[in-house]
Amino acid sequence: MAYDTTGTSGTSTRNNSRSSQSTNDLTDLAKENLQNVKEGAHILKNKAQEAIRHIEEDSEKYVKEATEYVKENPTKSVLTALAAGLIIGLLLKS
Repeated sequence: MAYDTTGTSGTSTRNNSRSSQSTNDLTDLAKENLQNVKEGAHILKNKAQEAIRHIEEDSEKYVKEATEYVKENPTKSVLTALAAGLIIGLLLKS
């Protein structure tokens, strides 16, 4: 059985060239997407760190305010804590 190979090497070369170009294009696209993901992750990390810093600052402020209130109003603070404890105890008992 004889095969006609006339012109097939040119077709094969063109197909390999297209395949190679497609692979290069996909590789470049993947690298670009990876870079975009890294940049997005970096931005999110910075925003999260900033949010944590604000939460820490706010919580410190609230603790200071609560401490000052208890120092200025010790009787009222103790009675409020007792009432809250009584209510929570009654709710949990039910």
